Amino acid sequence: MTCCLGTSRYALVLTLERDPEAATAAACLICLVPPVRFGAAGAGSGRPDPQLCVCAIRLRVGSERTRKPEGGEHPLCEADALVGSTNQIDFLTKLSDTRVLVTGGTSGLGRAMAQALVQAGARVALTSRDEERAQATAAEMGAGAVGIELDVRDPTSVSAAVDGAFGMLGGLDVLVNNAGIGMRTVNPRFMTEPQPFWEVTPAGFRDVLETKATGTFLVAQAVVSRMLSAGGGRVVTISMSEQTMTRRGFIPYGPSGAAVEALARVMAADLADTPVTANILLPGGATATGMIPDEMADELRGNLLDPSIMGPPIVWLASPDAAGVHDERIIARDFGQWLAAREKTNL
Repeated sequence: MTCCLGTSRYALVLTLERDPEAATAAACLICLVPPVRFGAAGAGSGRPDPQLCVCAIRLRVGSERTRKPEGGEHPLCEADALVGSTNQIDFLTKLSDTRVLVTGGTSGLGRAMAQALVQAGARVALTSRDEERAQATAAEMGAGAVGIELDVRDPTSVSAAVDGAFGMLGGLDVLVNNAGIGMRTVNPRFMTEPQPFWEVTPAGFRDVLETKATGTFLVAQAVVSRMLSAGGGRVVTISMSEQTMTRRGFIPYGPSGAAVEALARVMAADLADTPVTANILLPGGATATGMIPDEMADELRGNLLDPSIMGPPIVWLASPDAAGVHDERIIARDFGQWLAAREKTNL
């Protein structure tokens, strides 16, 4: 059996705890949604709520097959899924020797990626400007995570945090350059009342740009130099859609994202023919994170992507299967199709 991730070892299965209430602890190994995301409906009925799985699988617990949604194919995969302990695949040990630094890992996309990596068996150092918040978030994720204080705008803080990550994890194999702040810090009502650039304060512009662009540069510089000395590593830069980069009222967030993507492309060019790879990953649309204003209409909020959509591609990019993958721009929303096309090309 093969799935949208291209090989049978990524088969669409559920990991169930060995107890009578195992159904409430199921986690889809494609979208890597943690158990809590299945909600009260699942807990109350003794089975997961099929509507809350990002990849929209209809879940049934036991030895049966999990069927495709009625009226159409599974959106990511043409394979049925096998469910139950007798059909498990040891997916969660895949990244057991992988050490990852995720900047901005306490909320939004960063938290979702850190969680997915920990669930896949990686050891993850996640960062925040607030040390207590970083450590509390890491504690929630379990023994595979550690929290580190980091202000990506400050070279001294970057140096100390990178030293700490290397010390705690014994090295780094993957850097996920994700830290950033959004439009809410400049204009809390940016979705409903766009602010023209001439009304943006210099301090607001500088803070967003320094956090996203300067921070990406400083952390990559500190980490990659060590990766080169160690003989290898991977850098994943989190970007945004081109529409967001140039959207009306999105200064400074849009231009800062454009700067990050250009920086990532240049880093990839500089790293060509070295043992360190560099790739870009973006969600592929607006996501339901704290960067979204509270007053967004419910009908619009319903169209937001779940941050956990970043789980499958970031786990794959950290895995042995992504060895040698370099200078790619991967859209998480289309990851299944992208990987399937890649697999066909490499046959």
